[in-house]
Amino acid sequence: MTPKQAHDITRDNAGNAIGQATGNVKTATDAGPAGTSYQLSADLLATRTTGQWHDGTGPATGITSIEIDSRKCCAGSLFIALPGATADGHEFIGAAARNGAVAALVTKPDANIALPQLVVTDVAVALDALGTETRTAHAAAGGQLVGITGSVGKTGSKEMLAHLLCRTPGSTGCVASRASFNNHLGVPLTLSLLPDARSDTGVAPAVQEMGMNAAGEISQLSRMARPDVAVITCIADSHAGFFSSLADIAAAKAEIFDGMSPDGIAILNRDDKFFDDLAARAHAAGITRIKTFGTHEQADYRLVSTTAVAAGQQITARLGDRDVEFILGMRSAHWAQNAMAVLAIIDALGLDAAESAQNLHNFNDLPGRGAMSTGRFAKLGITLIDDSY
Repeated sequence: MTPKQAHDITRDNAGNAIGQATGNVKTATDAGPAGTSYQLSADLLATRTTGQWHDGTGPATGITSIEIDSRKCCAGSLFIALPGATADGHEFIGAAARNGAVAALVTKPDANIALPQLVVTDVAVALDALGTETRTAHAAAGGQLVGITGSVGKTGSKEMLAHLLCRTPGSTGCVASRASFNNHLGVPLTLSLLPDARSDTGVAPAVQEMGMNAAGEISQLSRMARPDVAVITCIADSHAGFFSSLADIAAAKAEIFDGMSPDGIAILNRDDKFFDDLAARAHAAGITRIKTFGTHEQADYRLVSTTAVAAGQQITARLGDRDVEFILGMRSAHWAQNAMAVLAIIDALGLDAAESAQNLHNFNDLPGRGAMSTGRFAKLGITLIDDSY
């Protein structure tokens, strides 16, 4: 992936970019009951990465999290010892062990560290294989995956969808990508811990954000994740430094359709000037089911009006053939547009969008993305808007 400025990305302690930086946003992955209790066994880990346990000894307990930053390791973590731009992850195996990691994925085992180490030929390739194979098992068990891309609104829409999937009747919860883990490392990290067996309530769907800085990147991510539902929030000049035109950005975002089967569903912004191009690209990929959102009169999930209220926004919408009113606990107008896309996803997953909309009243502005605080300074009442992302 083309390098970005340091403040725009999250990096591990070896200098690898995981995805765009974000605030400490809580997702279904780390929200306790909202996520899953899936554990990856030592044998399954070795099979999916085609690795061998050093000295034949794997961890006695299952893997419950996967980290490429030793500082984020905790009890149950698998540490991925990636080589990086400024250091080699193998230098941090000991630190990962001290922080509670139960195993490490390595190319060069360190016999001096009392930590089970799974030896592979290439750590990055093994991580990709782990993500791909686990997503295959997740899909085989009936698990669906929602892929979200676009120039803006990816992370907020992902968080809103995770919020609803954990509260909508009939839902099995979800597994959502952490923070903005949306690139060639962040995507397999999420996929690697998807549940691969059906429980009494079904298989939790996955929600995966996909970002890019160059043509071809989203195509690779989509082929790995294989979305059942793909959403493009909008096309804008957020990546203008890496592309010569907005049309090129639109073409790169449309790569999300590359990993989809013909029975997938594309959800597109009917207000976007590139709607026709994106719809044509979906059709070219064999996708015939296209749902739309926006303020456009022909949008399937149409934002009719918004009114500012103390709790956020009072929204009137038409969801398919149903008129719906609800409160969205976010203040900026663009969040109302994102809510239409998210409710379209809820419907695509077979859940009741109108009923689900009533759970948006307590989805509030996110840290770094418009969260508001009030207080007093120098005896004056102030309002602080955190738009620091």
